[in-house]
Amino acid sequence: MPPPYLLRNPFTNRTRSSSSIVGSVVLYADFTLPVDKLRAGAEALVGASDLWDGRVVNVQVTDAGEHSMQLRVLVSASDSSRAWDMRCDMREKLIAYIRDEYPDALPRVRREEFEAETDRPAGGVPL
Repeated sequence: MPPPYLLRNPFTNRTRSSSSIVGSVVLYADFTLPVDKLRAGAEALVGASDLWDGRVVNVQVTDAGEHSMQLRVLVSASDSSRAWDMRCDMREKLIAYIRDEYPDALPRVRREEFEAETDRPAGGVPL
């Protein structure tokens, strides 16, 4: 719509019917993390929270880099203040969940050392 039309004619924004909001939490984890187990853990954590409004909980792998995968956790709350608290709470609890249940799945940097004179991995076969 052209701006002059909007200025002359009243309009109502019907795209928002409530103050509920969906917040996201981004985590990074090693590729060994079983995402289905994390998804079940997130659902249990959200279900036990009084901040959750019961609408949205979702875990997705949104990117995979050289060293880790990026996970996005979506959770909903009744308003922006509760959504912020929910996001912070979920981030803390999911990090603790990964640390306690799958400690090897925390992000890490892998390194391979080479023998200087042969240019091959230490204990490995020549390249």
